[in-house]
Amino acid sequence: MFFECDNPLFGRTLNPHSPNHTCGGSSGGEAVLAAMRATPIGIGSDSGGSARIPAPMSGCVGYKPTSGRMPMCSNEGQEGIPVVLGMLAPTVSNVEFVSAALAAQGRVES
Repeated sequence: MFFECDNPLFGRTLNPHSPNHTCGGSSGGEAVLAAMRATPIGIGSDSGGSARIPAPMSGCVGYKPTSGRMPMCSNEGQEGIPVVLGMLAPTVSNVEFVSAALAAQGRVES
C-alpha cells in the first residue's frame, strides 16, 4: 500500500501536470494515460484505492463499483477485502458507458 508509482526498471512515473508531484499508487501509470487522454478507459483491480487514489492526483476519473456488481475473475483468498474492477478514464461518460456494458453481463458472485 504505497501511494507512489516507482520501480527499479522504469523509474518514477511523473504526474502529467507537475513532475514535482506523484501520480498516485499502483495504477498511477494508467491514471496518467487517462488524464492525458491517451486511453478511453483503463480497467484494473481495486481493493484499497488502486483506481480511486491516482485519479484525483493525476486529473482523471476513478471509479470503484460495489463488490459483485461487475464481472471479476475471482476473489479467492481475498474474501475479507473484496477486489473489484476499478476504472480510470478521462471523462465520467466513458466510465458510464463501460460500466453499463459490464453490468449488462450480469452480476458475478465471487
